[in-house]
Amino acid sequence: MTAPGILATFQYDPLNRRSERKVNGSTTTYLYDGKQAIGEVRAGATTSLLTGLTIDEAIARYTSIGRQTTQLTDQLGSVIRQITAAGTTQNTTSYSPYGEATTSGDDQGNSTEYTGRENDDTGLYFYRARYYDPEVKRFVSEDPIGLAGGINIYAYVLGNPLSYTDPDGLMAGTAGGAVAGGMVAGPPGAVVGAIIVTIAQALAGGVAVAAIASIPGDTDSSSSSSGSRSIPVPAKPSSGCTCICRADANQNDPRNSPAFALGTATECDYATASKVAKRNGTKALGQQPKHVGCRCTGR
Repeated sequence: MTAPGILATFQYDPLNRRSERKVNGSTTTYLYDGKQAIGEVRAGATTSLLTGLTIDEAIARYTSIGRQTTQLTDQLGSVIRQITAAGTTQNTTSYSPYGEATTSGDDQGNSTEYTGRENDDTGLYFYRARYYDPEVKRFVSEDPIGLAGGINIYAYVLGNPLSYTDPDGLMAGTAGGAVAGGMVAGPPGAVVGAIIVTIAQALAGGVAVAAIASIPGDTDSSSSSSGSRSIPVPAKPSSGCTCICRADANQNDPRNSPAFALGTATECDYATASKVAKRNGTKALGQQPKHVGCRCTGR
């Protein structure tokens, strides 16, 4: 990468993780746990990065000489203040909605900034699959997953940077893990319990999704599938029928995007199917659904 006053090169490992960054002669090598960077090596000195359970959850930095810096973040995971071991402020950083950063004080080489991603001192942030330019408010390359990430293949978080993040540079989601337009994700080992899709994606008789999952113990018998397709209606039992319910978020609540969650029951039981949809909707939407509608087919 070349630009006026900038010469940058990058290297990647076989797992497509960025293993080295070199900007204007300054080299940083990264150490990983999965896809989470947990260490940086610069000029032979190692800095350990303490992170939380969710991706890009910055907590603290520890240098090789024992200096500890605690990182305070906002609701998007952006590092807004660093605190020394003595409890004093090391530096503060403020951001525009799309991530243009202004730092006051010595950040001690910290590159973890907007939404917990790395500021490369090139004017770009590294979002794993691609790079993001906060000045033009878009990614500099096409979305690797194409239209599955949205109609605009360069757009950042569906044009809603106050609500969503995109740690992988692929698809917008909440800082807590729910994916806008895709599946609900959580900490490693968490069970996916619902599907969130935007109202604009709703189709008559079905919803375009990437995969289906159910909560153990529910009467939701949707089976997992891959690829873009409509939600399959569970096989009808020897007696009874299938009910598919939709639990809607409150469209007037600015904290929620237009979204809904689905629940099914393989019997002619509106109450059971409605209960499943409400439970899944509460987990997926982060609040009690405001409306539940069901459609039953079969006997």
